Amino acid sequence: MSKRKALSVLSGSFLWRLTFVNIAVMAVALTVSSYTIYNTACMLVEHLGPSEAHRNEFFNATLFQYLFIITSIGIIISSLLQMHFTRRIAGPINDLIEAMEMVKRGLYPAKLQPKRENDEIGQLLLQFNALMEQLESNEQERKKLTTDLSHEIRTPLTNIAGYLKAMESGVIEGDVAIYRSLIEETERVTKMVEQLDDLTAIDHLSNDTMTRERLDIQQEVEKMYTLFQVSLTKNDIALHIDVEPMELYTLKEGLHHILTNLVDNAIQYYDGVGPITITGKRVDTQYVLAVSGPGPVIKEEHRAQLFNRFYRVDASRNDETGGRGLGLAIAKEMSRKMGGDLQYVPTEPTNTFELRIPIETK
Repeated sequence: MSKRKALSVLSGSFLWRLTFVNIAVMAVALTVSSYTIYNTACMLVEHLGPSEAHRNEFFNATLFQYLFIITSIGIIISSLLQMHFTRRIAGPINDLIEAMEMVKRGLYPAKLQPKRENDEIGQLLLQFNALMEQLESNEQERKKLTTDLSHEIRTPLTNIAGYLKAMESGVIEGDVAIYRSLIEETERVTKMVEQLDDLTAIDHLSNDTMTRERLDIQQEVEKMYTLFQVSLTKNDIALHIDVEPMELYTLKEGLHHILTNLVDNAIQYYDGVGPITITGKRVDTQYVLAVSGPGPVIKEEHRAQLFNRFYRVDASRNDETGGRGLGLAIAKEMSRKMGGDLQYVPTEPTNTFELRIPIETK
């Protein structure tokens, strides 16, 4: 549909119908009012006393003439005012139609400027602007995600292909170290694909597909001792847990996924002295779990993007540890599906991540 045709839908058919209906209503109202005034005046004159017939007729005719003229003028003025205000109302709607036509063609229109922000049409335009901003942001994120994904997958695959071609051509011979390197690169790709699968699964979660259950929060947190015992011992790191006992009605798999991700990050980026700690307590209507570990405090400029997909504070260090910038993004999305939130809290000389879970009853 062209711009001209889109505008004609509203300016032509709709505006004329609206104007005609309003004029008809005003005409009926003015006619009824005039007829009532006319009959009332005639009745009052007749009750004043006997008068000559021709004077009554002259009075009635004159009154009718004046009322007819006044009614006609009223209808004309009201119609002109009606058309003026209708077009003023229709102007922003025409702009909205034009903007929607641009969206249908895959374009992003300029922001619509409402004349008044506190009326219904102004609110409609503001909501449309907000929707366009969100769509544009989503599109930019999608493009960035595609670019980042391509880069992240290409790097390990290039390494694998390079080794294989070198061995095929006889430049190098396969040995344990090379095979181990190939396995590590393969595991990097596999882990990244698994994380992307997790993100896709989380995106498709809904209240109908999520199964909540009652959990002993202390018991769930203490599972981290067993799960990370080998890694903690290998790196000579202590894990301290101080959790207020409580039962929560929430997603078991979601809680487990977030905790393992946060503890794993705390181990991978451990730098300093002291234990990794997990604390938990009730705060008003939420239960707050905090995972803290010694390490350089994340700079202010990185914090806003910390939970974005494929975002890494230190790319070189993440290459060493195998991080691909997806773990925190998955944990953040999962926390939202649980009805809570995950936030970074700088607590120098440690980094702390707080998971806030709403306290619900079944």
